[in-house]
Amino acid sequence: MLIAASASGAIDRDYESRLFHAFRHVDLEPWTVEECMAFFDRQRRDAGRAPLDAPARARARAVATFIGGTPRLATLLGDALFDADVLRAADLLQRLVDELTPYYKERIEALPGRSQKLLDALLRGGEPATQSDLARRVKAHTQAAIAAPFADLVKERVVVGEKAPDSAEVLYRVADRVFAHYYRRRVIDHGRTACPLEALVDLLADFFSPDEKRAKAEEFARLGLMPEARLMARLHQAEMGGGRRSRGILRVLADYHIPRRLLMLASPTAAEQLRAIADLARAGQADEAGARTEAALQAATGAEDHVLMLLVRSRLDAAAGLDGGLAAAREAVEIAAEARNLRLQMRAELGLAWSLDETGQALDSIDQAHRVAARARQADDAREEAIALRLAAFSLGKLDRHEEAIAAAHEAAARARQAGDAREEAIALRFAAFSLGKLDRHEEAIAAAHEAAARARQAGDAREEAIALRFAAFSLGQLDRHEEAIAAAHEAAACARQAGDAGEEAIALRFAAFSLGKLDRHEEAIAAAHEAAARARQAGDAREEAEALRHAAFSLGQLDRHEEAIAAAHEVAACARQAGDAGEEAIALRFAAFSLGKLDRHEEAIAAAQEAAARARQAGDAREEAEALRHAAFSLGRLGRHEEAVATAHEAAARARQAGDAREEAEALRHAAFSLGKLDRHEEAVAAAHEAAARARQAGDAGEEAEALRHAAFSLGRLGLHKEAAETLFAAGRTLDAWPDDELQMLLEFSTTAIATSAATARSDAGADLDAVHALLRAVATDPDAAKPQQELLLAWIWSFTRGSVTAIEDPAVLTARAEAIALHFPGRFPAETDRLHAAAAYHASGRDPASLARLDPDLARTLRTMFPPAEAEPAPARGRRSARRRKP
Repeated sequence: MLIAASASGAIDRDYESRLFHAFRHVDLEPWTVEECMAFFDRQRRDAGRAPLDAPARARARAVATFIGGTPRLATLLGDALFDADVLRAADLLQRLVDELTPYYKERIEALPGRSQKLLDALLRGGEPATQSDLARRVKAHTQAAIAAPFADLVKERVVVGEKAPDSAEVLYRVADRVFAHYYRRRVIDHGRTACPLEALVDLLADFFSPDEKRAKAEEFARLGLMPEARLMARLHQAEMGGGRRSRGILRVLADYHIPRRLLMLASPTAAEQLRAIADLARAGQADEAGARTEAALQAATGAEDHVLMLLVRSRLDAAAGLDGGLAAAREAVEIAAEARNLRLQMRAELGLAWSLDETGQALDSIDQAHRVAARARQADDAREEAIALRLAAFSLGKLDRHEEAIAAAHEAAARARQAGDAREEAIALRFAAFSLGKLDRHEEAIAAAHEAAARARQAGDAREEAIALRFAAFSLGQLDRHEEAIAAAHEAAACARQAGDAGEEAIALRFAAFSLGKLDRHEEAIAAAHEAAARARQAGDAREEAEALRHAAFSLGQLDRHEEAIAAAHEVAACARQAGDAGEEAIALRFAAFSLGKLDRHEEAIAAAQEAAARARQAGDAREEAEALRHAAFSLGRLGRHEEAVATAHEAAARARQAGDAREEAEALRHAAFSLGKLDRHEEAVAAAHEAAARARQAGDAGEEAEALRHAAFSLGRLGLHKEAAETLFAAGRTLDAWPDDELQMLLEFSTTAIATSAATARSDAGADLDAVHALLRAVATDPDAAKPQQELLLAWIWSFTRGSVTAIEDPAVLTARAEAIALHFPGRFPAETDRLHAAAAYHASGRDPASLARLDPDLARTLRTMFPPAEAEPAPARGRRSARRRKP
């Protein structure tokens, strides 16, 4: 048989022979992805199971790619993976590795020595890799030097390659993924890998969505499967980025926690490991820091070193989003208690307090921190007491118990001062500034923040100084002291730059952009916002980049550069989406809707606003949802789709009410009133407008209240309720001291109509409120150099005001007062109108003397004779009848 099998084909060449092609070489080609998919479909159909839906088919493709077209793996792993039972799949894979170990060992040994070295370099250095990468890894001078052994790997189908997406190079990986796992586990790690899911890491990266990865990490953490939880968290971070919180935790671990809290308690060996971990954390290499920590935990011999490494592990878990690092912190507390080392115990217990706060257990965190503070006080350890009190202040602030937080922070600062620790004092004072700001005690917050910055400067901590100055900038902005806020924000940015913290620099520059915008220095605001976005991008913080670009979009809109504003807003939305921040995405889309509306692209504006509302709803932000819906209502109204506009505006008002935002509710109701008026549903419009005015009054917004009252007056006039319309109009005048320039034209247009239709039929005393007259005239007073159309509109308004007064009022004092009011607010500008009012007053003061009419302007005399006939011209009824009878024949 051996002789026959080795023959060149002579004995199996004859078609008539029973051995025809019995010894032919048959290449077993791996299945393609489509063939794997067909197999999975057939397998489920034969088992009587439902076909794969769209998400399941996407997962099936990931499985097909992972198994490399191996039928046995398709049969073995398919069902387990479709059920998302990754632990069972990993266990099945491990059993298969055990079965195939002899085969794989033989296969490796059959390869030439140089080919074995290339295979080892590929799997140790990471897949996929180019031939050039492999040449560098084995220190070959040129790619040609490895061509022959590499060709052996390709020929034996040990490796397969595919073209890189954006390059002509070919990326190679091990074809048999089970073999790759075998090699890593048995040859590279020698079985030390604690997590069985490492075998499936390539698959899991594509198999689960980012949210599913995070959910799996949380599930494994709840089950106490921390290695598995860490792996899933690592995959989530690799796809989504660590985020601002994660980077902050890593930086504090590297620059504060390890050097200032742990190193002094570590053995020389552990200290060296801690420094290496700090370097990795500072560089943002969380995976490598975690691997180094695990190795240090395995090597730790003393309880002290074990506790210190567990505290590091806790922070790394928290940075990965794993239950605040609570499991490692609890283990550290247990081991520290057994070691009977008070300093170590306090470190571990404060680590637990921090983790409790990270997991939302603020009350437990506060209790834990106070227990440590009491023990530290008893041990006369002022520094440890300061840290414990500062942690309590932080958690109290999270619970909005700001008075208590301020007291705890000030006490922490005092203990830090007593211990001579300027840096710890700076942090405590910053926490005090935060809570003072939350209570709107901004003057005190500014003082605390500046003192914190001074202590940080004394300690040589540029980053802490930057944060403190940024807090000062915030409170200065809240007090509308924007010039000072800008200076503080720029100083904060400089400190952050000095500290090499691009993320903190981005936040400071964003604060500067905010205050520049408030001062209408929008060009500078745009520049600051773009620089902030660049720093955020450098820091890898998509959420902060989105916030910065949003400020640029706002200022572009204010400059009427709406095309640029729309582009910027869409860029913000993309960044926010990448960061998984639905709330920030909602704001960005609302900004886009605003500028689209300004360009009369209302269909697009409606779509953007409705998407913004959906994102806000997803984020649980009722106020932002209300604003987005209001923008949609505005554009619906501009397109004449008033029924939809009314429904949307009422929905916006409901969301604003839910959020407790009276001003936003007022604006939404005013939009409803506008569209109701357009539909001639004026009674509903009046009700909505009055409710809007009430909400605006509650919010202390006089301008919005006046806007609402004007809408009410309009609909009252349309209903023929002229007296009520006039009184409402005057109420609007009393409410507003000065109209914004962009609203003046609307006011004048409305008021011209309202005065003309309402004042003439009002009671003579309906407009006799002189304060209201002064307020109304003050409201419409404009610069003498204003544009001609505005001046013409104002002239029409004054004419209507004067004519309404002449035709409705007979009290000489009121008419004189109105003339004097016009002269006061428009000195020398409307002499004809003031003369008409004075003349009408003189006519009434003379007892309606007919002779006085002869001296008046003919038009004015005709109006007065009609509205208020002269005294002798009022014929007695009887005399008129007798005269009529005498004229009969």
